[in-house]
Amino acid sequence: MRYIDELRNELKKRHVKEDVIQEIITDHEELIKEAMNDGLQESELVSKFGDPVKVASELATNSPVDDTEELPAFEPWKTFPLTSGDLSLDIKLMNEDFTIHPTNQVELLIFSRGKNKHLADYICKLDQGLLTFHSPKNVGSSFFGNHSDSLGFDFYIPQSVLLVQCKLTSVNGDGTIKGLDASQFDLNTTNGDLVLERGTFGRLKYNTVNGDVSLNQIEVGTLLGSSVSGDVSIFEATIKDFYFNTVSGDAKVSNTTAQEAELSTVSGDFEGLEFYPSRLSLKSVSGDFSIQNQRQETMEVIRKSTVSGSISIGIPR
Repeated sequence: MRYIDELRNELKKRHVKEDVIQEIITDHEELIKEAMNDGLQESELVSKFGDPVKVASELATNSPVDDTEELPAFEPWKTFPLTSGDLSLDIKLMNEDFTIHPTNQVELLIFSRGKNKHLADYICKLDQGLLTFHSPKNVGSSFFGNHSDSLGFDFYIPQSVLLVQCKLTSVNGDGTIKGLDASQFDLNTTNGDLVLERGTFGRLKYNTVNGDVSLNQIEVGTLLGSSVSGDVSIFEATIKDFYFNTVSGDAKVSNTTAQEAELSTVSGDFEGLEFYPSRLSLKSVSGDFSIQNQRQETMEVIRKSTVSGSISIGIPR
């Protein structure tokens, strides 16, 4: 059945655990069978049970997910036994792409991808709960580097570890971070794109010059975002305090709630779709603000000002 197939696929996209998916599918199959026995047509399933995309999104929010990735078939480049339950990260990269994942292994594992004659020159050490990983200066021969020839790294962090302070800086490399929880996480990129999915953070701070930043399905106490010309996308986030400023980069925030939101732009545009801050402050020079919501939620607009941009807040009455 198409409805069931779409629901299953959407749940898998959100990395819901397989046994939970099967339980959800079984329940929906029973409900659908009972409804169709009472005369409901298959074409009426969406109106009766909801769009599979939205249903999966709501169910995934309250369901355990599986973010552990299958380890590469080859041996890790570095292996670190962990003697403490706390871990901090200090990662500085030049042209290298990277991923960071949780793992059910008990050791911290680092895999290298590609070929790089400077591999032995990397600073990579674990000392008193701090992982230091720095690229050698000779990896990036120019500001923009040669991204196609860069080395890649995959970091696997044990799920049992509590991430305390994490600082990650990347110049040209693209990075993906999935399924991590941390007390504090600082992300800085010049030209590389960053994707952060499914995590809980006490404080999350990102700074980007030209790179794009995507934050999906996260829960944050304080989110501090700054962009020069890179675009920002935030999807299905729960934020307590949201502070955002951009020069010329655009931002799109959807299916997101916040208690406090202070948003500032020079010429970049901000689009909010199903964006529900309790208190909102908007400031613009020439950039446009557009917030369009379908639910009627209390939103106190503390301040809204612009020189030549437009501000539109659409709330149903």
